Amino acid sequence: MLQNVLKYLSLSVVVCLAGCTTPWKASIYEILQVPASTRIYLTSNHWFTQPLEMDSFNYQTGDILTFGTEVFDVDFDDDFVSFKSKESGLAFRIALMKNYAMISMNQYLKKTFMATNPAEMELTINATTFEKIVRGVVEEGMTKDQVQIAYGEPSRHRTPSMKADTWIYHESNAQTKRVVFKKGIVTHLLNY
Repeated sequence: MLQNVLKYLSLSVVVCLAGCTTPWKASIYEILQVPASTRIYLTSNHWFTQPLEMDSFNYQTGDILTFGTEVFDVDFDDDFVSFKSKESGLAFRIALMKNYAMISMNQYLKKTFMATNPAEMELTINATTFEKIVRGVVEEGMTKDQVQIAYGEPSRHRTPSMKADTWIYHESNAQTKRVVFKKGIVTHLLNY
């Protein structure tokens, strides 16, 4: 009898310990595959009206958190990523709209954050174009890479491939903007 009680007690302790442990979660540094002392920056502009209620559609309304903003305290789970702007100290939270983004959180993090210093990128883009990109302006003659920095990556449910000649962005819940490319260069901007 005492042996059975000890078995059940041992089993109870094992079950309790298994339920009490926190599963391992990768850090943003591990996901980006960089040392933990590395500075982290935004890969593109992000618009917001309320910094704690942003979503991965990146609606182009409100204020702009500019590409290259240095961030810290990056945290995430399956549905949300949060971080703070080093310059302003403001906290931001983005909901990953999984049904529309059609990517995992790790993939989204790799598209949202980078370890490349934006000053290095500025050297490869002429000053006038760079200034427009930082303001979130896209115009004819820009490259796909420049559009991606200015507007972010389009939602995959509307633009399944970045190789497509038309990228569709959401300006609001009801209005979209189509960016049309020919040989990787913007030829038209169309509002719908």
